[in-house]
Amino acid sequence: MSAIGQGVKTPWENLSLYGVGEINSGIHSSALKADIKEEAGKLIRAVQQGSIETVRFLLNKNDERKKALFDAVQGNNEEKNTILHIASLREGDEDDEDDTIEIIKILINAGAQVTAVNSIGQSPFANVIQDELTSYSDCPGQIVLYLLMNHTDEIISLIKETQQLNKCLFWVLYSEEDCKDQVKIAQKLVDKGADVNMRIDNSVPIIEYLHENGSTFQAIWLLKQESIDLSGLAESLIKGLFSHMAYYNFKGVFNFEDFKRSLQKLKESGLDLSFIQLCSQILLVNAIILDMDDLAVAILELNLVANLSEKVEDRTVLDYAIQKGNVKIFNELITRCAVFDADRAVKHMFKKISGSFECKYLDIYKELLSSAAFVEGMGNKLVSKLQQPISEFTKERMTFLQETLNPNNKSIIDVLINKQKERFEFLYCKQQMLKKQKIQKLSPHDQLLLSRLTEENQNKLLKLPINNQNILLSLPIKKRSRLLQLPIKELIDTLRSIQNQTVEKQLELLGEKFKQLVKKDKQKEKEQKLLIANLSNRC
Repeated sequence: MSAIGQGVKTPWENLSLYGVGEINSGIHSSALKADIKEEAGKLIRAVQQGSIETVRFLLNKNDERKKALFDAVQGNNEEKNTILHIASLREGDEDDEDDTIEIIKILINAGAQVTAVNSIGQSPFANVIQDELTSYSDCPGQIVLYLLMNHTDEIISLIKETQQLNKCLFWVLYSEEDCKDQVKIAQKLVDKGADVNMRIDNSVPIIEYLHENGSTFQAIWLLKQESIDLSGLAESLIKGLFSHMAYYNFKGVFNFEDFKRSLQKLKESGLDLSFIQLCSQILLVNAIILDMDDLAVAILELNLVANLSEKVEDRTVLDYAIQKGNVKIFNELITRCAVFDADRAVKHMFKKISGSFECKYLDIYKELLSSAAFVEGMGNKLVSKLQQPISEFTKERMTFLQETLNPNNKSIIDVLINKQKERFEFLYCKQQMLKKQKIQKLSPHDQLLLSRLTEENQNKLLKLPINNQNILLSLPIKKRSRLLQLPIKELIDTLRSIQNQTVEKQLELLGEKFKQLVKKDKQKEKEQKLLIANLSNRC
């Protein structure tokens, strides 16, 4: 006898309610049929009474056994109802719907067929569809909504009447599911015959209801439908639809033709031209900033912006394209004679070109060379930068800038480089003189200790306050050298944290810091050796 038959408690304490008895894996095929038939009865009772864990437990079998169990359920009643028929017809209040949906999920995941029919050719959810879609309740039927969102094609094929399709369309668009999935399902409902001009409560157009109740994406999706009727909508709603239509173009709802057709519908419904032009300029700037190239091109091709020279927050639209390095939109604007601020372009391009040779900025830079004001500004910027004591430019970048800005006067670059060299030499001499003055302030003994350090460590030590210098020079050379390998900021912070201690305590704490660094170095060395060994093994 099994553990269950001996009275040992199972993880599912409520199984006794349904008569779940002994499970013996060694039973013969003759007994197997009887056992499956018995389990089928238990499964039916568990589904009817909403015992989710029991249903899950009874279906914890291999695929062949589950199929046999489902077949036994269907053969166990005169109507030949499947287990999904039974699940969809289980009685309960509205709060019980969640349990029903969960049981349906479990059954379908276990292999129950959504399209299986009973003896009169009725599918499992025909009755629940009829009940929920013909009720007078404004609340969505949760079972039908779940099935629409998860088994779309099978359920839509069962819905025949336009009124029922309309109800499904509203439920789907107004649900809290992922909006992109919603509109895909909604499109199938529209293709089947759902009316995009339906009215909610027989008064409010669905597009208005969705827009005013926070389902803006879904309202904009309705706007692209060819049969949508916008007559009679309020002016504020028409304006709101236009503004949101442009933004949702970025989410893949519209292509260019959808955008163009929808805009025409809004114009025919009273959308004011001046509002379009004002709004479009801001939308174009936002499209450039957010890399919404399709929207930007659509706005330009439809000539929605009256004056491309007008500024938004002290910049033209071309200024924004230059700043973003958007070659596509830059070229679109240049062909339309858009203007830009030369000083702003110089400032932005000089930083980009001197810092890197990114292709997108190079392409824009070369186009801007046709502007005399831009070339002059870049030339002045280059001369000014090269006359500073320190330049981060490589010779390659300096040469590139100078030759592109002044192709007939290449010698100036050599003059500027020589000036730069003279400045570097002057600075080096000045630094060496200051270093010598600092060394002279040290005692002869400390000067001797300092001379044993590398030039790099000497320079680092001399940047420290005199009391910190003395402490470090008091350490053995091994400890001193290792501590001086720390980044200057970390070294200063370490010394500052112990400066209020006695000299002996400071030396002790620095000794502990040295031990920590040595331990860290050894660990790093060990990791490197292990990495090399792993690489060698792979080779």
